[in-house]
Amino acid sequence: MLTVSPVRSVVVVNRNGAWWVLVAVMDTGAIGFSPVAALTGKQSIETGLLRWAVPWKVSPMRALISNDGHWTELDADAVVQPKRVRRTGIFARWQTTVAVGHWCLRAFRVAAGYAIVSACRDGLDGREAIVLRASGTAPGAQETEVVLMQRLLDRLSLGRILVLLLALLCAAPSPRAESVSPHLRLQLMWYHQSQFAGYYVAEFEHYFRQEGIDVDLLEGGADIDPLLRLQRGEVEVALSWLDNAIAADSKGARLINVAQIFSGSGQQLICRFSAGIHSLADVAGKKVGISWPGDRVTVSAMLRAAGVDAAGVTWVKRSAHGEDLVDGTVPCISGVSYNEPWWVVDAGVPEMDLVTFSPGDYGLAHVEEGLYVREQSLESPEFRNALVKLLRAVKRGWAYAKAEPVPTSNIVRLFGSDPSKNSSFPKAMLDSVIPLLPDNFDNFGVLDIDAYDRMVAALPYSQSVRVKRSPLWTHSVIRQLRASEQSATVLTDATQQYLRMTVGSTLFLVFVYAGIWIFAFAGGLMGIEAGYNLIGRIALGALSCMGGGVLRDLLLGGDRLPFPWLASPGLPIGVLAVVLMASLWAALLSEKTASPAFQVTKRTAETVGYAALSVLGAVAPLAMGLPWLWAPFCAWLTCSGGGVLRDILTGREPRSFRAKLFDEAAIVGGVWLVAFLVFSNHFEHNRWLVTVGLVTTGLLVGALRQYWGRREVWYPNWLHHR
Repeated sequence: MLTVSPVRSVVVVNRNGAWWVLVAVMDTGAIGFSPVAALTGKQSIETGLLRWAVPWKVSPMRALISNDGHWTELDADAVVQPKRVRRTGIFARWQTTVAVGHWCLRAFRVAAGYAIVSACRDGLDGREAIVLRASGTAPGAQETEVVLMQRLLDRLSLGRILVLLLALLCAAPSPRAESVSPHLRLQLMWYHQSQFAGYYVAEFEHYFRQEGIDVDLLEGGADIDPLLRLQRGEVEVALSWLDNAIAADSKGARLINVAQIFSGSGQQLICRFSAGIHSLADVAGKKVGISWPGDRVTVSAMLRAAGVDAAGVTWVKRSAHGEDLVDGTVPCISGVSYNEPWWVVDAGVPEMDLVTFSPGDYGLAHVEEGLYVREQSLESPEFRNALVKLLRAVKRGWAYAKAEPVPTSNIVRLFGSDPSKNSSFPKAMLDSVIPLLPDNFDNFGVLDIDAYDRMVAALPYSQSVRVKRSPLWTHSVIRQLRASEQSATVLTDATQQYLRMTVGSTLFLVFVYAGIWIFAFAGGLMGIEAGYNLIGRIALGALSCMGGGVLRDLLLGGDRLPFPWLASPGLPIGVLAVVLMASLWAALLSEKTASPAFQVTKRTAETVGYAALSVLGAVAPLAMGLPWLWAPFCAWLTCSGGGVLRDILTGREPRSFRAKLFDEAAIVGGVWLVAFLVFSNHFEHNRWLVTVGLVTTGLLVGALRQYWGRREVWYPNWLHHR
């Protein structure tokens, strides 16, 4: 067993992928690490960024240097104490000169030490230097700040100090943020735990400092209401859930969600089977422990969805860690899947005795952790800029947590004790929290408007109407964040979500099917006019209405495959039905295809179907988040692609390739739709503008096609040869 001399501090600094370790020795004391142990033989260092088994052999005035995990012991220069010899005359002056030089050298060493500490504190290449320091009295005491004691540098030679300074200069750290930093107080929802890991990483890795902001992460608790503190002006930003914001809004507080951190939900009503709770209906007339006012909103919505009268439920304040559920004071408590069930089981309740109910089980949405601010605060450009910096740092923190869960769980331990007294709890909770983050980090912070709508729809009518009239969210800060990251698109997140919601609605589906079948009806009439049999008529009708869509979906891929007409057999069955109707109707006409009614019906059906398909073609790429240029092209391809295939099949020259303006109406319609949606970006809460854009696009395309068809408008002479 190797003997180890006690040290005052251990400094670990990363230089281009290699870890440099400096060790200073003092006379007494003990060294502490995490986990705490006296170093003998081989000991593990475990910090937020470093966990290696390192052979230690520490002796006075020694330093350890590591490259790629291989440690070598280097001799440090010995400190020579000057002898106190009394001199007179010239010797006295010489001694004074030497003493002055000696203290100047000491002053230089101290100044160099502070320069090294400052550089380490700001990080090198985006990484952090770590210092573990023993207090000498409490084994295991440690500091997460970079603290390099003057005694350490004082005992190193001038040459080694110069080498360290040269290494810092060669490391070329990133430019420091402005010295004057906006100060934000961020109130967390609960005690320090892995639920807030991304914020701890942003603080520990100095992401906040790199963004030029000063952020205080304030611990929450059972008796701390984050939104109440926000409403009182005690903090600038608060973490909370939407149901809590809705409850606060009912009392007159206007608190706005500026970024939705969790896209998933872990909300649960946790009950004990032994207390007689077998289903949600058994909760009627019982006590339910809740943490926040919003818990009552969500649980009441669950009860209404299950057909249970919530009027007889007694709502009480629950204990911090579920003790009242453990001792049977209440049969149910509100909680989350990544927290309370583990506490209760750890306290001795059998896991089989727990029964849980989630909002999703009853078709309800639950919008969980988001960042909330006061509505009036958003009027300040400086505050909005600070929010953008905060979100950018938090996004980096959660990305780190998602990629490196083990170091992140160690960082979480630095910010607070584990209430369950289980060392594996932070890592286990982090593993349960990570899936609640967006799968695509490009959508980090974006509130799902559809989930918001479904949650609001489950509220009592009066409360629902108030929240619908004055929404409690904005995407403007996220939009500003995207612009700063140069990742902004032509359409805002709100407009794109409205577009996808409209495309997925039943009304739009009816509109699309009607347009396809009307276009198929027109194709069937063309087959009748050409003298084709039933098979030929069906072929022309199917190519007219679905040929362009097949080409478009092959090009776009993604959610457009498999083809809708394969996944939904009702579409081709409808095509067959309308072609049969066209054949029957034409047979009843006295003049057959020469009848004016036949020609008018064919032109009208073709125009209406063409307009409907142009809208569908323009919407498809925009709903997928593709660049806007694909909208007019896909509108043309959807409408004209089938016509081109039909003309090729019948041996005619495709009308789309002629010199007359005809199918260009779809291109104009696609450009108009994009322009209208860009206009609607400025009204993020007016979703009806998207519907207006779709309707006007269809009308414009139909009008242009009729006008150009009747007037025979030609291209300019330089674009064609007649």
